Amino acid sequence: MPESILPHWDLTAAYPGIRSPEFDAGCVKLAQEIRDCQESWDRQVIGYLEGGMVDAAVATAFDQALARWSSLQEHARILIGFIHCYVSTDSRDEIGRA
Repeated sequence: MPESILPHWDLTAAYPGIRSPEFDAGCVKLAQEIRDCQESWDRQVIGYLEGGMVDAAVATAFDQALARWSSLQEHARILIGFIHCYVSTDSRDEIGRA
């Protein structure tokens, strides 16, 4: 019986490889974006608004928080998608499983 050939995805549009400096930089960038979001939200006191009164400052803070969150989510989506595709083709890879 012939050995089955597992799929291999061309993921180079996202990162050249899981051991590449670009992938490492992507992980570092995502971690920094998470810290930046937290610091920004803490500084702007993002949370429940008692009374529901929205003025220009609140609207601006919300717009900035949403833009930062959207950017973080897009970056996370690409990074997590890359990791998922990589691991799905070689689940024994030590770095991919970490």
